[in-house]
Amino acid sequence: MMKPLAIAVGLVFMAIESVAAGWVSLGGDETAGMTIYIDASAMEKNGDRRTVWVLYDFKNAQTKEGGVSFRSAKIQREYDCAKALTRILMIQHFAGPMESGKKVLEKAAADQEWESVGQLESGTVAKDLWTLACE
Repeated sequence: MMKPLAIAVGLVFMAIESVAAGWVSLGGDETAGMTIYIDASAMEKNGDRRTVWVLYDFKNAQTKEGGVSFRSAKIQREYDCAKALTRILMIQHFAGPMESGKKVLEKAAADQEWESVGQLESGTVAKDLWTLACE
C-alpha cells in the first residue's frame, strides 16, 4: 500500500540532507509487485521547473513490446510548477532490480508534449511526486 504523503515527504527531506542521499521509497503496489522510488539527491531546480528521477522496481521481470525484458525502469520527469505541467524526458530499462544489470533500453523523449498535472488525487504517487518537486 502507499505510504502517507507526510512520511514520504519527511523521508525525502531527510535524504536530501544526508551525505549518502539516494533512492527514497514512495511506496508501491503489492498486487503489481512494484515499489516506486525518487532520487531526492538528484533533483534539479531551474526557476519554476524541476527535474526528478523516478525508479520503478519490479519483483518479477516485465516485458515490453518487442520482447525486451526488464526488472526496473528509471524515468526522468520534468515539472513546470508555475503552470502545473509535466513531461517525460528520458526512459531507461534495466535487466536487474534497482537499475542494476545491463541497460536493455534507453529512450530520450525530448519531443514529449507537456501534460497538465490536473487534479491529482491525494495519496497517489503522482501527487507525491508533484508535491516533492514543486512545494
